[in-house]
Amino acid sequence: MELKQATEQLVDSVKETDAYQNYQIQKEKIFQQPGLAQQINEYRKSRFQLQEMEDADDLLELMEEFERKYSEFSEDPLINDFLDAEVSFCRMVQEIYENLTNALNFE
Repeated sequence: MELKQATEQLVDSVKETDAYQNYQIQKEKIFQQPGLAQQINEYRKSRFQLQEMEDADDLLELMEEFERKYSEFSEDPLINDFLDAEVSFCRMVQEIYENLTNALNFE
């Protein structure tokens, strides 16, 4: 029961951070625009696939194609603000996870 309460406290603390609150605000703005969340998901998927490629002969060409395809997309302030907020929130969660695993000597 103590672990459940401590977890709830951690969640409440995370929800009070600027990173989480900004992420929620930016996410709401994205979902107010029809189809924009889907476009962002497609962007993420393409970026992830590109990052996961190893030793592809045409990697440079694929990267250039990605840049051409998404250059205007990622310059949109609404999208850029959301992606920045998402990265900040993810980094905070990663730091929490890293602190937890380090404190527990979990490898």
